[in-house]
Amino acid sequence: MKNILLMISSKKDRELISKYLESKHMVLIPDNPDDYDNTIINDTSFDVLVADIQSLSVHRGLVKSLKECSSPFRVPVLLTGISRKNKYEIDFFRDIIDEVLFFPFSPLEFNIRLDSLFKIITLQKKAVIDPLTDVFRREHIVKRGREELSRMKRSSKKTSFGLIMLDIDYFKEINDSYGHHVGDKVLKEFSLRMQRCLREYDIIGRYGGEEFLVFLPDTDEEGTKRAAERLQNEIVDEPFYINDKEIVLSASFGITSCDNPDENIQDVIKQADYALYEAKRNGRNQIVLEKCTLKKFD
Repeated sequence: MKNILLMISSKKDRELISKYLESKHMVLIPDNPDDYDNTIINDTSFDVLVADIQSLSVHRGLVKSLKECSSPFRVPVLLTGISRKNKYEIDFFRDIIDEVLFFPFSPLEFNIRLDSLFKIITLQKKAVIDPLTDVFRREHIVKRGREELSRMKRSSKKTSFGLIMLDIDYFKEINDSYGHHVGDKVLKEFSLRMQRCLREYDIIGRYGGEEFLVFLPDTDEEGTKRAAERLQNEIVDEPFYINDKEIVLSASFGITSCDNPDENIQDVIKQADYALYEAKRNGRNQIVLEKCTLKKFD
């Protein structure tokens, strides 16, 4: 089931389209259909935007911002409310629409257009999500870091973000002792635990093998320390149970924070990477901020 936001100016057309959709999808309509600002900018929990040409004309800038800023996936836009004889009108919107549904249309035709957009979503997900751990791939987590720096630059207030690089200690021994199929399940569970104890808008990626990268928006150095400690506790406090086997894990953490939007993201990552190297060199199973050990577990 997908969440579909309707931006339809006519109440009659909204009700008609809702009727087509509500049996298979969740239909979202703001309390005030003429005010989409909060819904689009502050609540991007919808998968597809269906808009008529009248509403899209009014909110073109808003939808353009959505297409440019929505991450990790560009929200597909279906344009309707236009007849074939006036199809020249869509030229003004080609940069922000993905599909066009001409009036009049049948429910079957509507579903075909939606299926086309759902395929776009699926392809986007495959391009950026690691299939094993269900977090971002390396290329995309780095891209999200660049986006975070850009967001800081646009912000009117001073802000910062935290960065955690973590690596499962002695993961090769798990693969050697139990097999790669068990190692894969450990990585899945490890990823789930990270997602469970971080905020919904924190950004997690698999950087390589058993190494992960976490960006913490609007987080200073102290907040980054606390987040790393929560992650460490989540990992060490409870063993991993895989195929009736009890596996005790620990991880090494390198952390840093950045409040300079002009930084190069690769340089910020190198800082965390160096701190991670120090954590491993000093015995693993600890959190290191650049060169300063913050917390070591017995």
